[in-house]
Amino acid sequence: MKIWLLLIDHNFQVVGDVFSGDSTGDSTIEDLKERVKEKRPGAFSRTDTDPADLTVWRCVDPTTTFDNEDLERQVSEVFFSNSVKMLRGRQAIAELNISTNEILFVKLPSRPVVTSDQVGSPIILQVDPEYEHCFLKAHSKGGFTEEDIQFNGIMDRDNDDRDAPEFVK
Repeated sequence: MKIWLLLIDHNFQVVGDVFSGDSTGDSTIEDLKERVKEKRPGAFSRTDTDPADLTVWRCVDPTTTFDNEDLERQVSEVFFSNSVKMLRGRQAIAELNISTNEILFVKLPSRPVVTSDQVGSPIILQVDPEYEHCFLKAHSKGGFTEEDIQFNGIMDRDNDDRDAPEFVK
């Protein structure tokens, strides 16, 4: 079965062109990640990325079509409108019923986040792929409250019915 794939970076920018990644009847998403690294080694040349660190996403809006002329904008829109679903590693590709013109997005991992617990001693944290498109900004030094945190346009706290992520101390 032929599957169409598109590499995107951690900022949802398109990396190269759409390419095919063939799968057999028992292939899983993990198998697909391995093949991506084999088919597009240039995308991994400057990083020590393990295929397990890739995330595979599927557009869940069946009315969305992608064309080469406006691909960059279209990809950004489906991610920022939350019209995508992350596919898990053990999922069998055959069970996904992927159409012949559908494109799966293979997202390269984000760069590690550098923070500091004390001045001069940085700590490097890996961000969960599900949340790497988000950032938080604390507006006060030291202890801060939920009101001190600003989300990067994910939701408008006054006009959004969705639940805000829970604040954990």
